[in-house]
Amino acid sequence: MIAFPSLAGACIALGALVVGQKSTGQTSSSCPDFNDYSQAKHAPFSTGRYNLSDMRPSPQCRTYSVPGVDETVMRYKNVIKDPDLYRLFQNAYPNTLDTAVRWKGAAANNSAEELAFIITGDINAMWLRDSANQLQSYKPLLNASTSKTSLASLYRGVINLQSRYVQTSPYCQSFQPPVEAGIPPAVNGAADDDTVTPTYSNSSVFECKFELDSFAAFLEVSTDYYNRTNDAAFFSKFQWVSAVQTIMNVAEAMMQPTYASNGSVNVSPYTYERMTTSGEGTLDNSGVGNPVGAGTGLIRSPFRPSDDAAIYQLFIPANAMFSRYLASGAKIMATIPGQKALATKMTDMSNSLKQAIEAHGIVSTVRFGNVYAYEIDGFASRNLMDDANIPSLLSLPFLGYVDVNDKVYQNTRDYVLSTSDPYFTRGPVISGIGGPHDGPGYAWPMASIVRIFTSNNKTEIQGQLKELEFIALKSIGPDHEAQASLFSEPSTLAPGHLKTSETRLPLLHDRKIRFPWRPKANAHRPDNQRTPELRLPFLHERKVKIPRIHKGEQAKSVYRKNRLLALVQILIHVPAVTASVIILSFNYESYFAQEPGPDTNTLLDTLQFASKAHESLLIFSISVIVLYYTRFFLIGSTGVPLGLLSGSYQAHSVLNLLLPSFWGAAFSNSHQALRHWRLVTLILIASILAFLAGPSSAVAMIPRLDWYSLDDPSRVGREREPVRAFAGASPHGLFPQVIDSSFVSSECFNKNAWTKQSCPSAGFAELLASGSQRPVQEAPMSLQSQSVNVSMSVANSLASRFLAMSNSLDNPDGTAFQYSTPPAFLASLLDLYWLNLENELENPKISLSYRQDESVQDLQIPLVSVECTWGSGDEPLVALTDKGEVWSVPVSALGKASQMPTEGVFFDWISRDNITQDPRASLPPSLTAAFSAHNGFRYACLANAVWMNSQLWLEPNEDQVFRSNFDNANTAQRGPAHQSPFLDLQLSWARALNVPFSSGNDNRTESGMSTVEKLASFCSERQGKDQAPGSALSRCLGDTLGLVIADGLARLHSSMPQYLLMGEGKVHALDQILSSLTSYEWNTQDNIGGLANVTLQDLTSNPSQYTEYAFKLERYGYGWSFNRQPIYLASIVLLLHILFVLLHLIHAIYQGMSSTAWMSPGELLALALNSSPSSALRNTGAGVSKNKTWRSGVRVLENTTDDGKLELVVDDGRGDEDADEKAQRWTRRPRAGKKYS
Repeated sequence: MIAFPSLAGACIALGALVVGQKSTGQTSSSCPDFNDYSQAKHAPFSTGRYNLSDMRPSPQCRTYSVPGVDETVMRYKNVIKDPDLYRLFQNAYPNTLDTAVRWKGAAANNSAEELAFIITGDINAMWLRDSANQLQSYKPLLNASTSKTSLASLYRGVINLQSRYVQTSPYCQSFQPPVEAGIPPAVNGAADDDTVTPTYSNSSVFECKFELDSFAAFLEVSTDYYNRTNDAAFFSKFQWVSAVQTIMNVAEAMMQPTYASNGSVNVSPYTYERMTTSGEGTLDNSGVGNPVGAGTGLIRSPFRPSDDAAIYQLFIPANAMFSRYLASGAKIMATIPGQKALATKMTDMSNSLKQAIEAHGIVSTVRFGNVYAYEIDGFASRNLMDDANIPSLLSLPFLGYVDVNDKVYQNTRDYVLSTSDPYFTRGPVISGIGGPHDGPGYAWPMASIVRIFTSNNKTEIQGQLKELEFIALKSIGPDHEAQASLFSEPSTLAPGHLKTSETRLPLLHDRKIRFPWRPKANAHRPDNQRTPELRLPFLHERKVKIPRIHKGEQAKSVYRKNRLLALVQILIHVPAVTASVIILSFNYESYFAQEPGPDTNTLLDTLQFASKAHESLLIFSISVIVLYYTRFFLIGSTGVPLGLLSGSYQAHSVLNLLLPSFWGAAFSNSHQALRHWRLVTLILIASILAFLAGPSSAVAMIPRLDWYSLDDPSRVGREREPVRAFAGASPHGLFPQVIDSSFVSSECFNKNAWTKQSCPSAGFAELLASGSQRPVQEAPMSLQSQSVNVSMSVANSLASRFLAMSNSLDNPDGTAFQYSTPPAFLASLLDLYWLNLENELENPKISLSYRQDESVQDLQIPLVSVECTWGSGDEPLVALTDKGEVWSVPVSALGKASQMPTEGVFFDWISRDNITQDPRASLPPSLTAAFSAHNGFRYACLANAVWMNSQLWLEPNEDQVFRSNFDNANTAQRGPAHQSPFLDLQLSWARALNVPFSSGNDNRTESGMSTVEKLASFCSERQGKDQAPGSALSRCLGDTLGLVIADGLARLHSSMPQYLLMGEGKVHALDQILSSLTSYEWNTQDNIGGLANVTLQDLTSNPSQYTEYAFKLERYGYGWSFNRQPIYLASIVLLLHILFVLLHLIHAIYQGMSSTAWMSPGELLALALNSSPSSALRNTGAGVSKNKTWRSGVRVLENTTDDGKLELVVDDGRGDEDADEKAQRWTRRPRAGKKYS
């Protein structure tokens, strides 16, 4: 037999390799993260055959120091003769203190209350169970001490912090750092969507799975401290008593069965639900778990110590452990004054649980006799198995619940260490208990250690030690928690690092066992430069070849279930989406870039490069999304058709849709194609979006030459009150449909009324001055006059500048069209608005329109069409309109025009009641008139008038006002849709157009001649008395009448009052302002016209009486806007991509899957080259010609018979694949977080 130090050193040395050495504890920012530090080798190396690295952090980077521990390490140097074993002991024994004491301090509200936060392996959180276990290695060194740096202080800190955790969240098992530590909470992406009752805070709880053994561990570490120090006073000082009372309350609550005595379902005090792909990760029945029967006296434990969900909630090992430590905890409670009742209650519950286990937890088996069940439900259901995690059935004597020689325990031990236990893994390398946490085929070193603790058989103990050393030799570098039993490569070490295994090994010092091997003195040192072979005596001289591993690659996980990481991966789409949003915003806001200039080409060239970069970002984003879902289906149950697999990596090319591989996989009558419709649709949409991404980006990003609005045009250049203009009529009254004498004053019917600018006939003077009616071309109005009044006078004329009478506007049937520019006061409004801005804008344009029902409408000008026909004698005249309608006009209806003049012409209006309407006509003409000429012919004319939309704008740099031109009056946009086709021009208004004319200086004037007759006489004189009547004279008369009507309608608005709001909120009458201005210089707004007898409130609150004009300021140059059809298509493409990304974001966060596996075809090719050949792909070495081959499903599965590596598995769906081989080789999909070679 050997002494304690030698055995402890050997076993602890094995622990260093068995469980790895990962932690996150650091004492300063300069210290490396131990997770990274442990993955590299560090000198000095051991002088043994294996050249092992020194893995202890430097002294300044160790998280906690206890002199006794370092002294023990030094003392064993002469005890453990093998240098490699000593190095393992040197690395492992102090590892918890070196790396896991993340923080130690005092409570914020009581400086005497010590606190210690100990993390669990590679997770920056503190489990109640694990932190208690991690201190057990140092229990032999524990002595009473009041020092704040002692081992006793560390124990007290753990007990106090656990007491706090138990009281704040008693149903939870792992916790965040205390607020006093100042350490940010760890992120647990797997628990983001957990739904737990009672609720908890993520700031204090890392995960909330109720595990009864967490309570037992709290009582266990308390018992260890009390037994070693006899410090009973400590337990009455702080929160320990309250924590125990909380534990008792929760334990009683968790004894509640599923059904009440009356058959109703009890409300569970604890529920837990999680979005997960694993059955062990959540509880059935809406988080309550499987039903529990009444009357057992056992406590529910919905979760096992592995953090996996229990099948049946009456978990026997946890109840046994809790019973054991309730009893020892009661002894501590009995020493506290006033707590004897609670101590008695604890003792009673301990005894009751032990009786319940013996009554309900022991079941009979045919082969092994009576054994302890792992779980029961109280309804006679039982789960016979064991799990490596403590508490377990194998560990019952280790926990102190039962004697190792107990008959039922020995039967149970025989069972759990046999192949009858579904999680006992047997193989030539290692045989041991595993569990559902890593799945079948994995043995946990922790179970081997417990097996040693619970055995008196020398051969069994030596065999377990051999297996532990084999694992230790394989675990240099990577950390792990389990070992595949059939393989010997490091890749078979399961991921995850539990310091609980590491801390169990030092406890072997309690057993006096002869160490079963000794290194040979002349052991061969392997050559590090080539693949060695080791002859290990403890493997009975069996040669185990350890192949050299490619150091360029490390094992990687396929995916991780972490919503935070999934969200981070979504960020790669941000550049493309951000650029699209900015581009679309520019177009939506009609953003102006610059005027044409010497830098324009540089800007355009730069943006062409930018659009190409944006195209690349869009295609990259689309490709990443397609690859994400391809990966999702590859590891899912449906797989991916072979033809779509290659298409997923070519989603950026629309040519992919033309390949037979895509169509062969996408369309078929097979059920596989129906299963893959989502991926087919995704690739179709992605390919089309990627194809349109380039042109869409270019169209949307490259600016266009056009007019662009300026923001807040009334305040451009300086802060001045905006000019606002109003008309003294409603929008309908501004452009009335029925026009009668109410629009003119009585003086407009008198002789010489044409000399008054406010009368409809005022245009007569300008037309008379022209000498004749001649076709005139469109020309803009000049603003060069120095007087606004002069501009107004010019605008109200019939001169060539304002009326178009061009042959280009004629219909083939000879109908004449005349239209007018808007009246001059509108031009004056534009002029005043520009003067108010007073800025130096280049190439501006100021447009004018009016507001109606929250919208802006174009101004309207009159369009008049006149058709004249002629005849002689007393026969009725047949008149044709421009619509081809026939009207009969009797001579008796011609009025004055029924007479024949001796020279010149006679004119008169005809009442519509005196003409015969064409049955096809829906409406009568707007006006009907007649002429008689001295040549003996009469002329009947039908006139139709409408309001026509027209844009009006000012270009100050050109010093001109423009209006939109019309190449064809028939296609010009008419006025508001609510109006009837033609204006109703009443004779009472029309008579104001034809008033008596007299002029003493005109020798041709005859007494009684009217204004229209005077103008028409020019036509008669040009025609000549002897010329036959015809279209020429008829056309001339029609032009004359059309000019008169159009000008009269254009002057309609001049009779309406117009108002301006200028400066300090004052309302002025427009005519008063114009009469006050003598020049365009805008020096002051004081004393410019009288104040109108209206207020701003009147103007803005009475839309039935006033209409506001709308000004719009624009600049000409390059910019962005929705002014062309292609930009709408481009915007749709960019918006579809944004929607594409948003839907992906929602799905990715919901699934919580993050992965970077197989981002390129090369990575997938590497996986294919490492996979086994498939019979489904026979004869495809030189190509694929059949669609059914392209439809073959491809999945990525874990090959559990080959070191658990991943393979591409192809199934053609015909059912001729070897089913037995599949069942043996591909038993499961890749698991989240597991690293694969």
